[in-house]
Amino acid sequence: MTEVAFVPASLAKALVRIGELPIRQPPYRSGTSTTRAVWHQRNEHDVAHAWLREQVAQAARGAAGGAEE
Repeated sequence: MTEVAFVPASLAKALVRIGELPIRQPPYRSGTSTTRAVWHQRNEHDVAHAWLREQVAQAARGAAGGAEE
């Protein structure tokens, strides 16, 4: 069975680093997008919430090759 997924290039490159994943360019030019995280201010100082936000941020930095905005 063959499975196909369209994912951001940064995610595909991260998946290639951890295992076998062939990458093929789509037959069309794709745009870029920005992803943002938002949360209610009541969660700003919640220890578990802060930990989760940091885990997501580290994963995103890793997928982007360490690039930060």
